[in-house]
Amino acid sequence: MRFLKHTLRFPCYGDPEYTFSDVERAIRREIANRNYLARYELRMAEEQQATDLELLRQLESKYRAPVEEREQEPRITAPPVDQTPVTPVQGSLF
Repeated sequence: MRFLKHTLRFPCYGDPEYTFSDVERAIRREIANRNYLARYELRMAEEQQATDLELLRQLESKYRAPVEEREQEPRITAPPVDQTPVTPVQGSLF
């Protein structure tokens, strides 16, 4: 991916007699004509989405209980709070 971005971003300098600038221009033109950068970005996004969905499926199967089990589980409630006021008592430190 970095290669494609780098190839499209930077110009080709030099004389074709002494450098490979003509080859670089041809490669650059083909990358642009065939839209390789957008294709690879789309492919990477699809792979990331597939990986994320697989991870989500694994985590849901591990941590989410089926509906039948959730209905049978007892619910945890807070114990009733005693309404009588509590007076703090300070003891002697010595």
